Amino acid sequence: MTEKMLQREPQSAEAYNLKGIALAQSGKLTEGLAAIEKSRSLFIADDVAINNMAMVAILDRRYQDAVSLLLPQYLRGRKQSQLLHNLVLSLVKVGDRRYARDIIQNESLSEKGDELIDALAMINPAEKGLG
Repeated sequence: MTEKMLQREPQSAEAYNLKGIALAQSGKLTEGLAAIEKSRSLFIADDVAINNMAMVAILDRRYQDAVSLLLPQYLRGRKQSQLLHNLVLSLVKVGDRRYARDIIQNESLSEKGDELIDALAMINPAEKGLG
C-alpha cells in the first residue's frame, strides 16, 4: 500500500511515515527508522516523527533513547496520548518510576499508578507488538 502511495507521490511524508511504522512493526527496525527519518525530512509534523522514532527505539528496547526523544516534547507541553504512553513505558523501563508516577498522576492516566507501573515493568514490547 505505501509503495503504491510512493509511486504516485514520491515525496509523500505521510507515505514514508506509514512505511516506517509498518517496517518497524514487522521487525525491520533499521529500515523503519530510516523511512520515518525520511518522512521527517519531508516535513511531516515533528511530533508525529519523533513519537514514531521513539516507538522504534522501544521496539528495539532502547528505552533511554525513547526517553531522550519524548521527554523534551512532554516538557514543551506536547501531551498526545501516544506520546504520554510511550514516555511512561520508557521511564518505567529505565527505572525512573518516580517520574513515570508523576506523569501518570499529573495527566490523569490512571487512578492506580503503582499498579500500572508494575504492569508496565513486565511488558516486553517486541513480544506484545506495541507501537
